[in-house]
Amino acid sequence: MRHCIIDSPDGGVELASPTKVESLCYYAMLETDAWDDTKPTDMPVLELFGEHGSRTGPGRDPLGALQVFFPNARAHTMLGASHSGPMEQPAVYEELVREFIAGL
Repeated sequence: MRHCIIDSPDGGVELASPTKVESLCYYAMLETDAWDDTKPTDMPVLELFGEHGSRTGPGRDPLGALQVFFPNARAHTMLGASHSGPMEQPAVYEELVREFIAGL
């Protein structure tokens, strides 16, 4: 993270790269044929989302794309967290991962 953020004048932090550049990088990752030969698997998967992240909210199905490859995937939304939930709430993240692993 130390290379991705810079201090902002108000005492907080902000992305080091312009938001548009970052979003274009993520968009380009989706435009690939790398997934074409991937076959669904029964491997258990836990997908964690931040309540305030871009993949959650009304009308969104954060698990939809993942369940194509991992039909048994489960999701959990970390309340109060953003996209960086594991860094914002490391104890909550650890607890969720440990619970998931214990249930395997």
